[in-house]
Amino acid sequence: MYIFRVPVHKVSTILTIGGTFRILYKSTKQRHLMRKIEQQMNRAIVNKNDWANSNTQVNYNNLTNCSSIYLHGHLICTFCHETLAVKLSSCGYQTNTTKSRLNAILEEVKYGCKVFQKNFNWFVKYDDDIANFWDGMILIDANHLEVA
Repeated sequence: MYIFRVPVHKVSTILTIGGTFRILYKSTKQRHLMRKIEQQMNRAIVNKNDWANSNTQVNYNNLTNCSSIYLHGHLICTFCHETLAVKLSSCGYQTNTTKSRLNAILEEVKYGCKVFQKNFNWFVKYDDDIANFWDGMILIDANHLEVA
């Protein structure tokens, strides 16, 4: 009998398949599960295109080299392609959809950064750094959480 020692961070279930045991585990770094509309939105941001679908819209401005992202007509994010700075806003609507769109954008333009909620308050996290979320906050391109 061979025993393999593999670091398992979180065990979710044990299944019996054909008399053998298989362990299914989750990684400690969980990625944001992106919806199709969020994938299309990110593609438009990266390609500097104008795009709209359902309740989400991306507008690219040649003069400023920035993409503006709207949800239900409200500006939730501005991304500067030159400086790689990201301006975030919930526009006063701290909903799951707003948070999901912002997390999808952050996964594309500032990988490792995410917006999360705890006790009804929103926060921004990058690695081990955590900051309170506020409308209009600007995340600077850095290897740590730097808010302007």
